[in-house]
Formats: sequence, C-alpha cells, structure tokens
Amino acid sequence: MGIIAALAALGLTLPSKLYNTRIGAFAREKEMNVFTRQKEVQTNIYNDINKEIKDEDVSLDQKVSHYAITKIADNGSGVMVKGA
Repeated sequence: MGIIAALAALGLTLPSKLYNTRIGAFAREKEMNVFTRQKEVQTNIYNDINKEIKDEDVSLDQKVSHYAITKIADNGSGVMVKGA
C-alpha cells in the first residue's frame, strides 16, 4: 500500500518539478543571451574608442571625454557632473 501511495505522489509531483526545471533553464538561457549581447556591444564600443584614440585628427580632450563617459557607463554610474 505504501509503494502505491509513493508512486501516486511521485506521479502527481513529477510534472510540476519537470515544468519548473524547464522554466528555470529557459530563464537562465535568456539571461546568458542578454549577457552575451551586452559583452558584444561593449567590445564594439571599446574597439571604436581604440580606433578614435589612434586617429590623430581627434583632439586629446575628445578622446579622454569619450573614454571617461564609456567607463562611467560601464561601471553603472549614470550620474556625471561635467564642468564647463
């Protein structure tokens, strides 16, 4: 009788556990996709800044400003007070 009760309980709880496992895996996959895209965009931005740094026609102040703005955004500090 105990084995039948255990099998019935397993039959009732197993679909829920499988569903939650699949949902969790799907959520982790989506988070990884977002992380991968963020890193790709970040790499492209830094490549553009490196090209700008090597460009002799761009002023040093502009190069430093673009790099600083990118680093601030990368660190998550969204507020920046810029002097005149």
